[in-house]
Amino acid sequence: MQTTKQRARSHSARAAAYTRRAESYARMSADFYQTSRRWAAQAATLTQNRGLWFKDYTPALLEENATTWKRIADTYLRMSFAETASAAYYRQMAANARALAAEQEA
Repeated sequence: MQTTKQRARSHSARAAAYTRRAESYARMSADFYQTSRRWAAQAATLTQNRGLWFKDYTPALLEENATTWKRIADTYLRMSFAETASAAYYRQMAANARALAAEQEA
């Protein structure tokens, strides 16, 4: 059985892991938003240059790609928020365990 101090360390480690994962998801989300913006910019450029259109290279298709990347970015951003909430929960659990350990030692 874990001691209260061990439980606090375990919760802290878990909080750190959730924080790292949240940061990773946030970085990926930012990259995907940037990709979405690039697709949207290409679509805008293509709209002004009708001579560059091909069967599978039209502004509508590029806008669809931009929308898809934005949805992916939104998903990763929501995942980042969820991981951040989990990290906060485990940080609070660690703080509670440390407080209980301090009470037990006193």
